[in-house]
Amino acid sequence: MIQALQRRFILTAMIAISVFVLVLLGFTNGANAYTTARQNGDILDELCARAAEEGQALFLPAAGATATDAASPTDLLPALPPETEDSVKRSFRWFGVDLMDNYRMSAVYFEALIGPGGGIRAVDTDRLPEGREKEAKQLAASVIVKSEKKGRSGDYRFQSVEAPFGRVYVFLDISYQRYAVVRVAYTSLLVGILCIEIMYFFVRVLARKAIRPIAQNMERQKQFITDAGHELKTPVAIIMANTEAMELCTGETKWSRNIREQAQRLSGLTQNLLTLAKIDESTFMESVEQVSLTGTVNSVIDMFMEPAALKHILIEGNVQEGVELKANRDMMTRLISTLLDNAVKYASSDSTIDISLKKADNGAVFVIKNRCDQLPQCEPDKLFDRFYRADAARTQKHGGYGIGLSAAQAITELHKGTISVKYEPENVIAFTVKL
Repeated sequence: MIQALQRRFILTAMIAISVFVLVLLGFTNGANAYTTARQNGDILDELCARAAEEGQALFLPAAGATATDAASPTDLLPALPPETEDSVKRSFRWFGVDLMDNYRMSAVYFEALIGPGGGIRAVDTDRLPEGREKEAKQLAASVIVKSEKKGRSGDYRFQSVEAPFGRVYVFLDISYQRYAVVRVAYTSLLVGILCIEIMYFFVRVLARKAIRPIAQNMERQKQFITDAGHELKTPVAIIMANTEAMELCTGETKWSRNIREQAQRLSGLTQNLLTLAKIDESTFMESVEQVSLTGTVNSVIDMFMEPAALKHILIEGNVQEGVELKANRDMMTRLISTLLDNAVKYASSDSTIDISLKKADNGAVFVIKNRCDQLPQCEPDKLFDRFYRADAARTQKHGGYGIGLSAAQAITELHKGTISVKYEPENVIAFTVKL
């Protein structure tokens, strides 16, 4: 139980830490990508404004070329004039920091001039590395043919601006910015994974200290239940022995009968409490063996045939042969007995208890159904709470303790299984155990 609590604490803490780290990384990388895209847009705006202001001087035709619409980008060779002080005046701000024109100065881009007829008059590739002129002219031609004013093509982001001398397209190379964004994303992911691993180590160390008070309280509680149970056994046994001796001398009376019934009830309650305490300690799983559930269910049905017949209740079993699994034999017998005893106690007279057992994937499924006079007025899962009574008077009438189903749930979970209950039409209650 303590180990399960510690694992749950570690799992919960690591889920919270992982979600926080992933959200933080997502926000950081999202902000980085958005900032980069915004910065590229601002640079394009700056370059377009510069092209519109400085005019046709950006495109000085080579010797022998004419300023007419060309059939292809190679008809005119571009030449970019030297930068002047007046052309380096624009600036923009991002997160309160001035990003001066040196961003534009370091940018890799080229410009294309479109004449009134729609043809390329000149292409300025002076800001591109050597050997990329042909690629730039082909890219400009493909974009201009599509009449796109703004967008992205490959590693370039482009934008156009209308000028008195024609339309100018500016193509900004964003390959390095994209690489930087991806590099930051990968780096942050590796750092995040490393942080999660480091936090896992610290959480494991701190988990022991965090649950130590809870573990100590649970140990004291279990020890108290065990000690109290053993202390109660002796006086209950003495009461039973004295009651029997008294009945031998004076005969059975309603008072002696009540004493014997309540002593038996107290003995059963004590035994169930001790069983729950032992289940919490998980000591029963130390003696696991291959158990035939088919034989266990059939033997338990035989034990309850007579008590059921006294209430005019018929038990019908549909038990598949050869159902086996690794489990504690005593715990499996107690599990089946508890569910069948519960069904016999609360089943309506002249009704039928349906029991089925069949093989499942690497396990078994046990189902028991019975019809009640009235279904419990509570949520089905509430029936597994310790000492919970949907109808206190009815529980006392049938001799219940309020912990039988809780013990059944503990046994099932101890064997890595699940138990559930469902209300069905005509006041039928069904318990399903998957092992």
